[in-house]
Amino acid sequence: QRPDYGFLKRLFRDLFSREGYEFDYIFDWTIIKYQQAQKNRYQSQAVPGSSNARAMPMDTSNRRGEANISHEAVVSERVRSANAIGPSP
Repeated sequence: QRPDYGFLKRLFRDLFSREGYEFDYIFDWTIIKYQQAQKNRYQSQAVPGSSNARAMPMDTSNRRGEANISHEAVVSERVRSANAIGPSP
């Protein structure tokens, strides 16, 4: 028998809002990719003869009606917050 994914999705969405979280379109994998890009960027700058090309996260969101905030700035802030708090258990 197939699980009721709609019901499960609603349960998580309700829990999410009840706990006071705000959906910001930033996911764990976004932060991890950003951290890896920053690490690669600094490593390539340290290597003599490397190119100046740098990896930048792309804003792929389709948000409507929200303030035009730089996705990179939001991710950077999240990375700083995550690093300050430490990994979750």
